[in-house]
Amino acid sequence: MKAWRVYGRGDIRLDEIPVPAPKPGTVLLRIRMLQLSVTETSLFLEGDLEARKWEDRCRERGPLLMFGHEFCGEVVEAGAGVSDLMVGDRVFWGHMIPCGECALCKAGYGALCLKGPHLGTDTSGCLAEYAVVPAGFLVKVPETVTDSEAAALEPLFATFVHVAAAGISIGDTVAVLGQGVMGLNCLQLIRFLGAGKVIASDIRGELLGLSRRLGADVTIDASACDSAKSILDATNGVGADVVFDCAGGNPKFGLAGNATLTAAARAVRDCGTIIVVGLQVSGGAGLDTAPLSRGVQYKSVRICSDKEVAWVVGLVADKRINLAPLITHTLEGIESVKQAIEMTANKRKYGAINPPQIRLA
Repeated sequence: MKAWRVYGRGDIRLDEIPVPAPKPGTVLLRIRMLQLSVTETSLFLEGDLEARKWEDRCRERGPLLMFGHEFCGEVVEAGAGVSDLMVGDRVFWGHMIPCGECALCKAGYGALCLKGPHLGTDTSGCLAEYAVVPAGFLVKVPETVTDSEAAALEPLFATFVHVAAAGISIGDTVAVLGQGVMGLNCLQLIRFLGAGKVIASDIRGELLGLSRRLGADVTIDASACDSAKSILDATNGVGADVVFDCAGGNPKFGLAGNATLTAAARAVRDCGTIIVVGLQVSGGAGLDTAPLSRGVQYKSVRICSDKEVAWVVGLVADKRINLAPLITHTLEGIESVKQAIEMTANKRKYGAINPPQIRLA
């Protein structure tokens, strides 16, 4: 089979390797559709390979089959002990696996463990025509969900856990800073959960147009004005009940650094909530703690429970959450991964919202 393997920082090559056999507790998947995440692209191009010991692993074990945790795959063989997945099932990564060793796990809180293996970093990834994946990671794809939608589900879960943590009440005014895939996912979930007024901010006009079609009441072009002041103006000086920062992250990949977190601190009302969705970057302005004196809460990610996973998949299956408008580019064949890396790192240049998807089957 063809597989992309990491030889070191920034060095990824398409190799011919044997199709792996599933071990007990794992399944062999034929990858049908995949997409890279912005986080993976950042790690690969800029990242922390040395700090994560990946460089050492490359030297000790040879090239690594890494990355590729956003995908739709088809089960072609199940290893011993796998009883809930069958040949022909379509699946995606929908679960974390607890480590079993940390204090949380030993105290009976394994469902909250974030220290377990991560697909594509601690285990082999899916940038290949076939991949062996622990069955515990996987969730079946309903018939009414396309391969393309299935490959985009993991970012939707990452968004949902933040929306769930926000504690939105019926009629709340909610602002979403950043209208990329995470922001647009947030916007749809927020509207579905009963927000009153939804304010969307971004620097790309075409994304603001899509925001309006997906339910935003007010849109703000942050390239032409002070977004925090505009949010205050739209709320008669009170501020939003909840502000989602969906744009923070590495500016080299078109993200806002810490600028949107600073704007969120100015735009939220007293005793309101800031939800940090975008991954922040080190250096520069850090967390502004002044809003804490106004009773403002900062919150971030937690893990989706099995019930929440099933509920979110159901929203997509029933077309109550629409992922199709966010999937703007589809490439063909495993050979397209390097092109996908380039496009993911420069989404604004290519007019992309979601990272480009790659169809393998």
